[in-house]
Amino acid sequence: MFDEAHASQVARHFLALFDQLQELHRLGKADRKILQAAAWLHDIGGYISYKRHHKHSMYLITHSELPGFSEAEIALAATVARFHRKSEPGAGHAEFTALKAGDQKKIQVLAAILRLADALDREHTERVRSVRAETKGGEVILRLEGKGDLLLEKWALKRKAPMFERVFERKVRVRNDAGD
Repeated sequence: MFDEAHASQVARHFLALFDQLQELHRLGKADRKILQAAAWLHDIGGYISYKRHHKHSMYLITHSELPGFSEAEIALAATVARFHRKSEPGAGHAEFTALKAGDQKKIQVLAAILRLADALDREHTERVRSVRAETKGGEVILRLEGKGDLLLEKWALKRKAPMFERVFERKVRVRNDAGD
């Protein structure tokens, strides 16, 4: 089922990461708007089934009217939501290969960031209050501030980081503000 508090938290983290990593991804305001929609709606497919909710989310977004979005923007938001978990976009995904090369690159960038934002609220408990992203050499350092030890969120980030690391060619490191 759809968890509005989780969607809000993921969207907040996504926008923070998108803004802080601007120099790295070099996308604009229109792309930010698409990602914001994808972040809010990434789990909407849970109304149909949790097991394949990422695919159901894509279907529901694709077949919805989102005020202020063109059909092309809706298709991009749906595709980003589709790839927030499980497999990465690639040649085996018709919805991805049907896009122009520039849009495929956007999907990879936006989905990679969305995966990190989703990992920051792994348990849907809003334990991570804020994230600060810093690019240093060949790394992106994520500094987390939150409640408790954040072990599950760190574990989720480790699991969801490989796509980000491949797309941006930078290793992801996670630290609490205390420096661990």
